Amino acid sequence: IVNMSGTIAQANDKPGLGFKAPWQSRSTWDLFSRPVNYAGKKDAPPSYTNGEVQGQQVTSSVRGGAQVDFDFSAVYSVSGPSVKELYEKYRSQERFAAQVVEPSILSVVRAVPPIYSPVEFRGDKRGEAQDVMLTRLNERLEPYGVKVTMVNLQNISFSEDVEASIKQVEVAQQNEAKAQAELRAKEVSAKAQIVEAEAKAQATVEMARGQAEANRILAES
Repeated sequence: IVNMSGTIAQANDKPGLGFKAPWQSRSTWDLFSRPVNYAGKKDAPPSYTNGEVQGQQVTSSVRGGAQVDFDFSAVYSVSGPSVKELYEKYRSQERFAAQVVEPSILSVVRAVPPIYSPVEFRGDKRGEAQDVMLTRLNERLEPYGVKVTMVNLQNISFSEDVEASIKQVEVAQQNEAKAQAELRAKEVSAKAQIVEAEAKAQATVEMARGQAEANRILAES
């Protein structure tokens, strides 16, 4: 509840009825989970309605310098006790989202892909990259009373030449995995043959020993 002078009369983050004097105004902040979505190629400027952030696809670079484009989504929430201080600094949730939430998210999200190669970022390391982003975002936004609960990477794409290189690497990895599987199968088969041969050899030895003992007894008699 804001006085005519712009000072805060009171802040209420509890559900239910609330009252204000006729000369006072309200600044409403949504404490529910706020979505953040960067997707597709859009010419329209980003929007921050009620703290929801909508923007175009994120562009960064991976290890080696290749450009990568990807869709990014996240969910964050603002804690009630922090709203009073945030209002004093930013006056509205939209301005806070535009001046703090979005720059922080883009800064962190763009800094993570260079840790990984193209194959890793789109492949088996994507989950790890999401975890790194989530941890860094919470470290960055926690001082503002913001908690990020989810991040997600989708539609990761590269230029045509990088895509071709990735395809070659993926095919090579598949061939390597197939070769290793075949090698393991051959090793198992070879070990089985060795065991079988040892068993046959042992049986032959025992038979020879038995025959020799029989011959000895016959010779003595």
